[in-house]
Amino acid sequence: MSLDDDHIQLLLDVPTSEPDRESTAQSDNECDLGQNSSDEIDDTDEDPDFLPCDTSEDDDEIPDMMEVSENQSANSHDISDSSVSVENEEEEWIIFEGRQKNFIFNTLPQYNMNLPNDAAPVEYYKVFCNEDIIMLMVAETNRNATNFISENGLSRSSRLRKWHAIDPEEMTKFIGLLIWKELASYPRITDYWSRNVLFKNNVASSVMC
Repeated sequence: MSLDDDHIQLLLDVPTSEPDRESTAQSDNECDLGQNSSDEIDDTDEDPDFLPCDTSEDDDEIPDMMEVSENQSANSHDISDSSVSVENEEEEWIIFEGRQKNFIFNTLPQYNMNLPNDAAPVEYYKVFCNEDIIMLMVAETNRNATNFISENGLSRSSRLRKWHAIDPEEMTKFIGLLIWKELASYPRITDYWSRNVLFKNNVASSVMC
């Protein structure tokens, strides 16, 4: 028996098996459920339960996010390393050269004083505190005292009313008392002229009354 083209076409058009009723019903139920719940479920980004079905784009973004995180981490390491290097540079001591002025001592180191070998200590003192310095101290002391008395009202009992101009001899005695005072230390200035047996001495009162 031979089959012509019409019989072959009829065989192809007939389904080989019936469709699965359960799968068809489940598919219909899912469609109905999707239609019925579309009004209740917020399928947007604002929904905390939103899970997109197509994750292909997210999968592509994950490597990019990881790359950004790695770049940020690398940048933070670079910044920390640079800050450490800056701190190390600030704490590093270097030898500064170039602007210091060099003073060259080209003379023979010695005392430039024409004093005999058996000179007394007071002779060495007079080399540094010579007559010119004493005269300058006398002049400035008298000038300051005169200005102070004229610019300030003094009471009748003020000791400054007994002031008189000093001379080089009195200034020399005063400097001598200052030097001696460092050898004999008393609590108060007046104790150096005190008649108390604890402080009595024959130096201050005999040099300057």
